[in-house]
Amino acid sequence: MKPPGRRNLVRLVIRPLRSVYSDWQDPVLRNGYALIVNVGITSVLGLVYWILAAHLYTPTEVGIGVAAINLMQFLVGVGGQLTFQAGLTRFIPDAGRDSTRLALFSYSLGGCAGLVVSLAYIGGLHIHSLGLPVVLGRSWILSVALGASVTVWCIFALQDAVLAGIRQAVWIPVENGLYGIGKIVLLVALGHITGQYGIFASWTVPALIALLPVNLLIFGRLLPRHVATRADQPTAVTLRVMSRFMGGDYLGNLFFMCTDTLLPLLIIARLDKASAAYFGVVWVIIVALDLITVNLGIALMVEGAIDRPALRSAAASVVRRLALILVPAVAVLLLFAPLILSIYGHGYAVHGSGLLRLLSVAVLARAVTSFYIALCRVERRVSRIALAQGALFASIMGLSWWLMGYLGLNGVGVAYLISQVIVAATLFPSILKMLDRRPGAASSATAARSRSGSAQGA
Repeated sequence: MKPPGRRNLVRLVIRPLRSVYSDWQDPVLRNGYALIVNVGITSVLGLVYWILAAHLYTPTEVGIGVAAINLMQFLVGVGGQLTFQAGLTRFIPDAGRDSTRLALFSYSLGGCAGLVVSLAYIGGLHIHSLGLPVVLGRSWILSVALGASVTVWCIFALQDAVLAGIRQAVWIPVENGLYGIGKIVLLVALGHITGQYGIFASWTVPALIALLPVNLLIFGRLLPRHVATRADQPTAVTLRVMSRFMGGDYLGNLFFMCTDTLLPLLIIARLDKASAAYFGVVWVIIVALDLITVNLGIALMVEGAIDRPALRSAAASVVRRLALILVPAVAVLLLFAPLILSIYGHGYAVHGSGLLRLLSVAVLARAVTSFYIALCRVERRVSRIALAQGALFASIMGLSWWLMGYLGLNGVGVAYLISQVIVAATLFPSILKMLDRRPGAASSATAARSRSGSAQGA
């Protein structure tokens, strides 16, 4: 009896490995898995980073660092980093011989946008009547440091967009893993030198250092290889096509960023600061789950841009894997919400468990919206993205304010769940239409829009 048992055990181990190996041969799943691994690595290293920061720096110094990082990321978002990232990922797969030029153009545009936003903030900072928050002080040296960090982060994010767009996302967890380690090393090294600015410096300096080697790899090896495989393909990328795409996408991302940024402030205004803290811990968990869907959507968008006729089969493959990941994760959160939150303290478990359960169910509906956004980006229907994100923003904020008066913090969870379910149900028929659309018809429509854009651009 023992030998058969051993054989069964071996089969039990080998079968999942074979399945993973088979998935790894699929460029869509390989890109998606690499992006999910990146989320896991950055989350673990981020946890280690903040634990060390809490022990090496005073609460005041940690507060200054967190505020500076949040300000930098806000300016990066206003500068359109998410939009440039989505635009580059969408268009570089089928840019053919123009891929290198498109990457350099996006780098330049994104970097300049970050610089302009930084200068606007720095200028406003010295106009006392505007009342802008002073985080790093008003000295010009610190202002230059902030502006440089925003520009660096815009380009740092676009590196990942290039790698994902040319089906080389396997390098992203390597890059961000090394960045996370460098960030921790610098955090420890600066703890006894410049406590006030050590956290902010450790967050930005490694990103600056990473720009050179990563882009040497991209422009010296990976992009030429991608261009060689796509050189015979005529490109449909024009300045007008990209500007229209990024214009609609920017509005959608702005609504998304406002939801993420303003919801904690709404909770403080309606309830109290402690409730905002409970929400913040829960939100980190939910965002991690959402990123799984977003990253698989990016992989699907790249495949749709490269091979539109294969979009339907690629979508089916992505949905199956997404269900295998999300459904068990949501089940775990529903069953063990108090236990998970008790890691942060008894108060978090008591006041945040209901919210965690509600938001975890909403993740499944949010996955439908993320899937819709990926398909809209494939077909360049970005105005629909802005409409969907705008509807979510208005519904979540309005319902949260109303329901918090009756349900407290759980009112935010109910509002978020209701909003996501309604929007997902509304978008689902459009998803089916996009997947059922004949590839030839979609290609003709895209080509017609491109010719129109080229004519008007000329």
